[in-house]
Order: sequence, then structure tokens, then C-alpha cells
Amino acid sequence: MSSLAPMPTSVAAPVAAPVSLPTPREIYVYAYANRSYLPLKAKNIPLMIYTFISSVLWYFGDIYTFFTLPKYNRVTCVAANSWLRMCLGGYLWMSLFQARLYQYISIFIWKQRVKGKYFWYPMIYMVSIPLVYGIVSIALPEENGIRYVPERKGCDGSMNLFYMSISFCFLQMLAFIFVLFYSRHINTCFSEYRQVVWCFIVACVCLIIGIATAWIPLTPERIFIFGALNTMLPILVAQVYFFVILGPPVFHCMFNRQKHLSYFAQRLRESNMTREYQLAHDTSMKLSNSYDRGNPANYTAEGMTAIGGFYRGNLESSAAGGTAYMGIHSTPSLDRMGNQNRYILD
Repeated sequence: MSSLAPMPTSVAAPVAAPVSLPTPREIYVYAYANRSYLPLKAKNIPLMIYTFISSVLWYFGDIYTFFTLPKYNRVTCVAANSWLRMCLGGYLWMSLFQARLYQYISIFIWKQRVKGKYFWYPMIYMVSIPLVYGIVSIALPEENGIRYVPERKGCDGSMNLFYMSISFCFLQMLAFIFVLFYSRHINTCFSEYRQVVWCFIVACVCLIIGIATAWIPLTPERIFIFGALNTMLPILVAQVYFFVILGPPVFHCMFNRQKHLSYFAQRLRESNMTREYQLAHDTSMKLSNSYDRGNPANYTAEGMTAIGGFYRGNLESSAAGGTAYMGIHSTPSLDRMGNQNRYILD
């Protein structure tokens, strides 16, 4: 007989609760709720939200176009393919993407805030391409545009419409390449230009893959694969855009709020680019200190009050002897020489 003790039939072990990752929608809601946080405010949260909405419409347009969702007539085909997928999806997304780079050019090169003619001229261009394509797709007869096929309850697009859509895509890409070349020497604090370049490269690769699939003969076995691929490409583009542009400030706002705010303020002061980011923020922002030596101040509170789209605050004295301005509280600190530093965001 074995001398070993019998093994227990069941062992109670602690089970960790499943971790639920936030969805992109929840992250955008969080970013909007914390839009007064300066590193987030510099990313133009409203523009990010519009881009997210456009990517969602793009996704639903792809789902409706490539998979067997109910299609009842030509109206539903035009609404799904031409408007959801192309006008409000792909074309509008590329226009909003160009708007981000245009904002950098206007602020960091022209030293102008995006308002007046600096707002309306590019707005006309960005709206015209999606709108023209949508109107033309409605006006074209079925043999030259989109038609409904009752036999298979699906939609077909003519090659003329396909060539027009590709031409519009290349037109926007060429415009973006020109703007990228024009702004190649742009000087920013936080690598905004390089972030846009990486997103543009990913978007170009996905566009080329999507166009290439249109020239491969379809078989029953390939229909699902091509549909899934063309549906995943916009998701990839939108995710890269989100994580590259908005990911770092959202992460720091969640887990490293005060330290990153101090780093943000110190970088603005050292680069002497306060005026440019003041234009971007649409607020008065000044970095000052009592002495030129020492470490950046430790901000013990942050956030500003939104009033009519602008951010303002009152200068108040704190009980700790620091200075609060625009809701950002800076506590005096001593450098290695014993001098007192004070940084103010106003």
C-alpha cells in the first residue's frame, strides 16, 4: 500500500476577477470629460471625436456593403455604400485627418489661430470632396452608378463609379503629401508632425491593400475573406490614429497626471513655444518662474473651467503659499541652490 497521502479532490484557489478593458467610446468620453487637462487639450479633443464618429460610420458602411445585411432597393445601396462608407466614412475621415495637420501649419508656421478665413477656406475643401461624391452617386443612372440586384439581394457598383472614387482618394492623398512636404520643417514640442506622418503611412498602406483587392477575381470562397479584410482595414487605421495621437496623453491623465503636467509645462517653457500652444488652446497661457535655475514646480492640482468654449480662471492665493491660476495650483519648490521656483499657467 502506498504511504502517500491521498490528493484532495478539489482545491479552492482564489480566482481573479476578469479585467474589463475600456472601449474606445469610453476612452473618448473620458478624454472629453478631462479636456481641460492641458496635454489632452493640446490634441484638439473635438476634432478627435469627429474623427472617431467618422470611423464608426465608415465601419458600418463596410459591414453593410460587404456582408449580407438586408438591402431592399437602390436607395439603401446608395445610402450604405456611397454615403456611409465613402462620404461620411472614408472621405470625411481623410478630410478630418488633413484638418489636424492644417491646424499645425496654421499655428506653428503661420502663427495664426484657425478662425475666419483660416477656418472657412480649408473647411470648404474638406467638405466639398465627400459632398460632391455623394451627390454624383445619387445623380448617376444605375448603369453608371450603384444598382440593386433583386436576384441576389445585393448591390453592384459600376466601374465608372469605382474609378471616380479611386480618383477622389488619390486626390486627397496627393493633397496630404503636398501639405506634409510643406510642413516638413515644422517645429513643435511633442512630436506632433511625426505622429501625423506615421498615421498617414498606415492609412496609405491600408488604402493600397483595399484597392488591390478590387482587382482580384472574386470566387465564393474569397467573398468572405475580402469582405472581412476590407472591414478590418478602417478599424486598423482608426486604432493607429487613436493610439498614436490620443493614447499617450490619455494614459498620463489616468495614471501619471501631475508629473506629466509638470513635464508638459516645463517643455513649453524650455522650448519658448508658449504662444503657439496658447493659440492652439484658445486661452492665455504663460510660464514664469522666480529664478532660472532649478527643477519644474510640482503641480498639486490641475484643470480649468470651461466657459463658452474658452478657459479662464482667477488668480488666487493658496494656503500653502503657492499660486493658483486658471485652476492650476503650483506649489513653490526649492532647487539645489536653495532658490524658490514658481511656475504659473495663466
